[in-house]
Amino acid sequence: MEVSFHGFKNAGVQRHMLYDIRGKKASLSIFNTELTNDARGHDLDEFKKIFQKSSNKQNPNFLNLQVWQLFRGKNLASSEYRFFVNDKEFRVNDKNLELYGKIARLLKKIVNTDEKDFKVNRDYLESEDMAKNFVSVDEAEDSELIESMHEPEKVKVVAEDLLNKITDVVEELLTL
Repeated sequence: MEVSFHGFKNAGVQRHMLYDIRGKKASLSIFNTELTNDARGHDLDEFKKIFQKSSNKQNPNFLNLQVWQLFRGKNLASSEYRFFVNDKEFRVNDKNLELYGKIARLLKKIVNTDEKDFKVNRDYLESEDMAKNFVSVDEAEDSELIESMHEPEKVKVVAEDLLNKITDVVEELLTL
């Protein structure tokens, strides 16, 4: 068994581009990771209060972040964002700034972690937990796809994108 020394392990990502019947576009980015307490990070403890409000039904140590970007016009500036933590929506407002600060710190840590230090347990990739929590039934049977969703370089790219989106939305709130 591999051990994480960064406060997280089994990080995976997905991205989807969606269109409604009128051709309106939306994107969905999903970030999923198991939080741990260890020598270099106590991320699980950091999120305990948040997990009391929104726990992951499959595994209480997992953080599942979904970011919906709804395109309202021709440019990205007119986008609307919706953020979900373990399937519960958390609006960006003064009350939730602490949550977004913790998520931003975790995403920044992941972006700055060396790819060689990412740990993904084989038993997790093949688990019912991962199949029910993170992918569709069809995707769960595609081991190549599952492994690609957990490649460190892809995880880091999506984590950085989500960090930038959260930072932009929070900064916009703070300037109001």
